[in-house]
Amino acid sequence: MNNRAARNILPALLTALAALCPAYGETVKPDFGLDKVKVSGLPRLPDCRIPEVPPPTDTGYYSAAGLRLYSAISVVVDGEAGRVEIDLPGAGPGEAPGPYRSSLFIKLAERDSAPELSWAAVVCVGGQYMGYKGASLALPGKSGEFSVRDDNYALGPVKGLLGRTHPWLASGTGGDLNRLCSPDFAGRLKGYSVSALPGAAGGFSIKVNPSRKKLTVTWDNSPR
Repeated sequence: MNNRAARNILPALLTALAALCPAYGETVKPDFGLDKVKVSGLPRLPDCRIPEVPPPTDTGYYSAAGLRLYSAISVVVDGEAGRVEIDLPGAGPGEAPGPYRSSLFIKLAERDSAPELSWAAVVCVGGQYMGYKGASLALPGKSGEFSVRDDNYALGPVKGLLGRTHPWLASGTGGDLNRLCSPDFAGRLKGYSVSALPGAAGGFSIKVNPSRKKLTVTWDNSPR
């Protein structure tokens, strides 16, 4: 293409482009605006109302991490003499946080070889039995041997172990362990309270400090 032909085609091309494209600076208008379109004949949707969340239900399982039941057993044997110090588990009024409370039950069984102590602190929330912390101690007999079993917290599904570790306590519930937390249960088991322990049994001296929840057992079978 020579220069003359180019000069003839260029004006025509510019004119065609001007017809297709708006002039510079002119606002480009959309073909349609959705905000101005009116639609009729559509059904009205119901209001979106989200129902309120129902309150939590009582599942029967709680965490008793906030309730601390400290206990300890110390045994010292020196020849024919010995001493046992027991820090009994339990939380008295004002010590148990929130809805938790505990009740302590203890039993002394006099056997031919030597007495045996068994105790359990039962954890309750209202009238519901949550679990327990317990232990047992067979005091040293003539052979000098003794045994200690300390149970950690038994909560939730394993709280029924009470019937195996402390049958003397579970048998009083008639199969319903929630009765452990009934208002009258502790009164019916006064014989299993710390204050019901004798001062001596089978040659062993027993002393109780209720304020400190401490139980001390001593013996001395040395020849006189």
